[in-house]
Amino acid sequence: MGGLDPGLWLLAAVFAAILEDSFGDNLTRDAIAGFVRRLREDYSGADEFKPLTAEAVIRASAGEVSLFEDLTREDIVTTQIMIIGRLGVQGTSVRPDLDRILDDAEELVAEWEREDQ
Repeated sequence: MGGLDPGLWLLAAVFAAILEDSFGDNLTRDAIAGFVRRLREDYSGADEFKPLTAEAVIRASAGEVSLFEDLTREDIVTTQIMIIGRLGVQGTSVRPDLDRILDDAEELVAEWEREDQ
């Protein structure tokens, strides 16, 4: 899988599944900007939260993959974990549907593996 740790593929797949579950068809720049604005308020005072990085990671995961080129692996992973954590506790359908989301993530990783061969 492109030389990446399989755990990072799974994290990316869970991140993609949670974004899909939380935003659905409304993963627009305005929706992303609004979400990042709320994250900035939630994480005010947290040095590791970088709003521009959060927006770039979400947009890259939503299809603007060239944005990943300017980010470090550490920034991507840290940001994905922070966003997964936030979406998991903000009343989305993530908690009750966690098994389905993990199944979706596993299917996505399998698809990526097939594409990578």
